Amino acid sequence: MEIAPFKIKRLTLDDARLRVRVKSVVNSDACEDDFPAYLVVSTAPHNIDEVMDNPTPKALKETKQGLAAIAQDLHRIQKDSTITDPPEIVIAVHGYNTEESGIQAWYSDMYRYIAQDDRSIRQRRNLVFIGYRWSSEQLSLHPLQIWRNLRALPDVPQASLVMGILFVLAYCLWPLIWEPWWTNDFANFLGPAILNIAVGVSVMIATLLLLRTTVYFRDVYRALNFGVPDLTELVRQIDQSIDVLNREDLKANHPDPIEAMRIASRIASGEVLGDEARYGKIKLNFLGHSMGGLV
Repeated sequence: MEIAPFKIKRLTLDDARLRVRVKSVVNSDACEDDFPAYLVVSTAPHNIDEVMDNPTPKALKETKQGLAAIAQDLHRIQKDSTITDPPEIVIAVHGYNTEESGIQAWYSDMYRYIAQDDRSIRQRRNLVFIGYRWSSEQLSLHPLQIWRNLRALPDVPQASLVMGILFVLAYCLWPLIWEPWWTNDFANFLGPAILNIAVGVSVMIATLLLLRTTVYFRDVYRALNFGVPDLTELVRQIDQSIDVLNREDLKANHPDPIEAMRIASRIASGEVLGDEARYGKIKLNFLGHSMGGLV
């Protein structure tokens, strides 16, 4: 892995089992009474033209350890003979117009409800919960954010919007202060014509600005082009990590490498019964809210 596309944290309950703590996966273990839960945050930018810094060695290490922790939890469920159901991953995906702190609180509430109140789900012991955040942008009507959206327009639309607004103001306010400069038929025709053009151009550009401010279509783009590839990569990385752990177990139980490869091939096709059958496929479920269903 050359980049760190995720920030992975572990969700646990505090000692009083009342509040959810978001902890680093480095040198931290979940309580045995809790089911494994993680918060995975995509590091994709809000804008495609943003320059991303190269990940630090610490970020790379934490990403790898987070993926390894998820794989270890699934592998532990596979090996536990007291758990009859196969391992199952539940990935929750939020909707549009969300910020990281808000979605962290939402996933924490989901985790706290299951850990405290929903005994039927908690007692299954084969679940691993992942709250996934893609790079959604929160709607903001703050004047500074509106100014940033305006400055994000290309130069020609910016100039057209400013010129259109100035002409409309001049056309409306000039007669109130000075004598009208249009006194003949041609000027009476030309003035309203230019006014209509200025109003039309200004309204079109203001509509584009409004669409950017609502962030809906920008979130659709980010969901499809950032959220989906990152989530696919997350599942692929987890699958590879579990495959490595399963191969290590097979090598330990079957010293003959050829026999171990045959069993691994049969496991992948679902033909193995007995003890090796526990290394079968893992169930994958998605819980999508609003635009999360699109992802």
